[in-house]
Amino acid sequence: MLLTAARRFLALLAVVGSVTVLGSLTLGALAGAPQRRALALGCYLVGSFLLLAAFFLGTKGVLRAESDPVKSRPLGFMAARRVRPASPAEQRESIGISTLIGTLGVVLLLVGIAADSENELV
Repeated sequence: MLLTAARRFLALLAVVGSVTVLGSLTLGALAGAPQRRALALGCYLVGSFLLLAAFFLGTKGVLRAESDPVKSRPLGFMAARRVRPASPAEQRESIGISTLIGTLGVVLLLVGIAADSENELV
C-alpha cells in the first residue's frame, strides 16, 4: 500500500514539476531571463501558491454546508444555509489533501532553492 502511494505521489510530483519547469523556462525565454533564474522563480511561485492552498484547505473547520439539490433555495444567496458537522472521513480527506499539496509545495520550493543562481548553496 505504501509503495503504491509513493508511486502515485511521485507521478503527481513529476506532472506538477514538469509543467512548472516547462512553463518557467518558456516564460523565461520569452522575457529574456537566464534559464536557472527563470526555473527558480517559477518553482518559487508555484511552490508558494501550493503552500498557501494547503493552508486554506487544511483549515476548513468541522462544519460543512448542506448541499441538498431537492431543497433549492428560491432566493439564491440570500436564503439561510444549513450546516452539518463534517464526518470523520471528510476531516481525514481534508487533512490528507492539505498534506499532499503542502508537500508538493515544499519540494518545489527546495527545487527552486537548488536552481537559484543568485545564491549558491556551495
